[in-house]
Order: sequence, then structure tokens, then C-alpha cells
Amino acid sequence: MKTKGSRNKKGVSKIVTVGGYLEIFQPSHPLAKKNGYVLEHRMIAYDAGLIRDPKMQVHHKNGNKQDNRLENLEVTTCAEHTKHHWKGAKRKPFSKERCEAISKRMMGNKNWAGNK
Repeated sequence: MKTKGSRNKKGVSKIVTVGGYLEIFQPSHPLAKKNGYVLEHRMIAYDAGLIRDPKMQVHHKNGNKQDNRLENLEVTTCAEHTKHHWKGAKRKPFSKERCEAISKRMMGNKNWAGNK
């Protein structure tokens, strides 16, 4: 479900997801979902050569999901990414096994970016 949409000067549609991430309509991009949209932070990291495996995740260092400057993005494994978000939390971050299960589920989802 999408919340907002706009078009930039080049006519590229940019939307904000319910989760607060930016998506751009780029149906020809390798990470585009079936609907033609790709998460902007993943597209930037991929185009910069940082993502080589679709299982890798992109962390926003400053916590702002819409700050997609390359210097604010860090490519991590699932386990590393959860550790970033669980610092100071009462529960432990996902185990390696849990991350593998999540990755398997994502890889089996035909609508997940990277599964075309």
C-alpha cells in the first residue's frame, strides 16, 4: 500500500511506502518489483556496485529512511542489519538461522525485489 506519490521533472514516479521508504518507478531496473517500482536506497546501492547479492540489506546510518545519500547507506547482512536496530533493546537480534529463514522466504516471494 502506498501513501504519497509525485513526479519529478523527468516524469519518474516517486512514492512513499507505508513503511516510510521511497520507491521509484523504474521497470527496467534489475531490482524492480513486478509493479515496476524499486526501493530507492537499494537502487542507489546497486547502481554504486555495493549490492552484488539480492539477500544483502541496506541500512540507513542516520535512521532516516528517506535520506538515500550514498554516504548514509551501508550494505549489510541480515544479521548485521538487525544488530544495528536492536542496540539497547531488551530482546536479542535475529539469529543466523532466523536471518536465513527470512532470506529464504524473501527469495521465494515473486514480488520481492531481485526475484523476477
